[in-house]
Amino acid sequence: MAKLEFTDGREIHVDEDKMIAEIEEGAADYGRDIFEYDPHVNPSDEITTADVDAALRIARIRAVKPADIRRAIKNKRAIGNALHKIEFSADLFSMNEGETLEVIDGPLRELITSLAEIKGVDVALASKILHLKRPALVPILDRYVFTFYSYIYHAGKKARNVETAVRLLKEIRDDGLNNLNVLTALARRVNDAANKKLPPGQKVALTPARVLDRVIWRHIKKRTG
Repeated sequence: MAKLEFTDGREIHVDEDKMIAEIEEGAADYGRDIFEYDPHVNPSDEITTADVDAALRIARIRAVKPADIRRAIKNKRAIGNALHKIEFSADLFSMNEGETLEVIDGPLRELITSLAEIKGVDVALASKILHLKRPALVPILDRYVFTFYSYIYHAGKKARNVETAVRLLKEIRDDGLNNLNVLTALARRVNDAANKKLPPGQKVALTPARVLDRVIWRHIKKRTG
């Protein structure tokens, strides 16, 4: 049983054997997205229609066409420029504090802001798109992750906005650093199990940032449904 310890005193216990069994069985909690979304990770400076399609599918959004969002992204020059400023290998847990804050408060904030301005894109979907482009830097900030970190919301406001997402990334960095050895070991087991089931030519390499958001997702989902 793996244990994650968070800076606010909370703990999450992870049944590693159950986690691996769910992946091997393709079960909903750990298995589903690993096969439907994570093989599409493609670090580059271009957000493609395929990237948007993968993000919409994991978000279970069918009312928006990937090509429409891709067209809007292409028309926003600031998105490409900001993405170009972030190294493919940028890692939320390996950069020093100064480098991390510079990236989060600079180009990453700009990316989340610009994407969330597009019709049909919110902060959660923006993070799903950006994870595909910078998988070691951007975890998925869905409603379960926001719920887990709800204590950092602006006073009296529980809206998933850009400012809250930026604060959330900094909090996640602290918790990830505190649990990096555990997250790295979990990532190794998850990747080994998933890659044994994926067809030839497909492969996943979940990062510690992605494993952390998955663990939090499952932890909150079990409690809230």
